[in-house]
Amino acid sequence: MLRFDLHVHSEYSRDCRSPVEEILRSARRQGLNGIAVCDHDDPEGGRAALELAEKKEEFRDLTVIPGVEISTSEGHLLVLNPPCSIPPGLTPEETIRRIREADVLRRAFIIIPHPYRKSAHGIGRIEGLDVDGVETFNSKNIFGNSNRKAENEAERLDLPKTGGSDAHTPDLVGRCYTTIPLPASENNAEDVLKALREGRSGTGGKTTPVSSVIGQMMKNVIRRLKKAAKGDYREW
Repeated sequence: MLRFDLHVHSEYSRDCRSPVEEILRSARRQGLNGIAVCDHDDPEGGRAALELAEKKEEFRDLTVIPGVEISTSEGHLLVLNPPCSIPPGLTPEETIRRIREADVLRRAFIIIPHPYRKSAHGIGRIEGLDVDGVETFNSKNIFGNSNRKAENEAERLDLPKTGGSDAHTPDLVGRCYTTIPLPASENNAEDVLKALREGRSGTGGKTTPVSSVIGQMMKNVIRRLKKAAKGDYREW
């Protein structure tokens, strides 16, 4: 059984300072088989993680899937193997349409993350959107209701389930994860994504400590207040 954390942030996200190398080391310490680095509106963190994993011997047994977390007009979308750059602020439908149009090799995998946690820019709906999977276990959903609702909807719509820590610090990488029933010999991005498309996935792990969630929220508020003081209200 493989374990992948499919929602991790790095220093390429505006609200995160985690070095890519520390993220990969933490993933190995947690016994993960792979991760997806999905920074806010910036695919460079995922690319940097993939390049580092391929270059350094200590990470050779760790599969990295590059990704991005796109800010749509209604909330966030995770895209694994993004085929192109997508500007933030488009509707979810237009964002997905552009991805599908550019994805001639059919390698991209689109996930709705934390769909029912509005405080984290959850879209709030799943049905009617051309997505490949639903994040049914986000470790920052500390009260569980949002995760349960996402899981119920994924089952009703027959969509694959994924899990991700949504980690913004290296120590929280792997807090929760996606399980994929593949042997270690098939631990590569192509086989993992194939299994996900076929719905051969589950979730595991535990929620983030409340103190960590509150700490991250306070940092975000302070960061936004500083930007607002300079006249930048784009994140409000």
